[in-house]
Amino acid sequence: MHLDQTFVRQWCGQPDSSEVQLFTATHAAIATRGYLTRDELKEIAIWKAGQRVLHALERDKDTVMDVTRLALAADTPEWLRHHILRILGGVEHRVASAILTVWDPMTHTVLDFRVVEALEEFKRRRAVHYEPSLGSQDHMPGYWTYLTVYRPIAVTVGAGHRDLDRALWNWHKAGMP
Repeated sequence: MHLDQTFVRQWCGQPDSSEVQLFTATHAAIATRGYLTRDELKEIAIWKAGQRVLHALERDKDTVMDVTRLALAADTPEWLRHHILRILGGVEHRVASAILTVWDPMTHTVLDFRVVEALEEFKRRRAVHYEPSLGSQDHMPGYWTYLTVYRPIAVTVGAGHRDLDRALWNWHKAGMP
């Protein structure tokens, strides 16, 4: 098994309608405006974590706007964006990574245990080489650590972040045959 463009084409599948909406209209609105609305935060959180997160999400629209404006500002250090987003009530690591991914899918990707474990399996099979170990569902890496491993793999494979992410996720869900 090789982690290459053939793998990505075979496993990535098509995005569902909610993902298409997020990466077209929602992405464009956030990129143009420079912050999220409360409804966009809910939309992204549901896409990544499901309905169960809604009770914990930040309800104050001004706080959502202020925190996301700061996180997405051009002069905010890249490594800090994820941490700023976690200030928002109900926004944990995976939702923060999803926000960054919708905002800038060319440089960000979603932190997900299935993808982490799929990459670790490719590492075990010696199809990719990286340090440090990314861990597993029970021991997830920090987002910045994840990106420093993920980005070079995407470049080497020659795949966009979303396509590689979907391929690894689907392959893991299928039992990593």
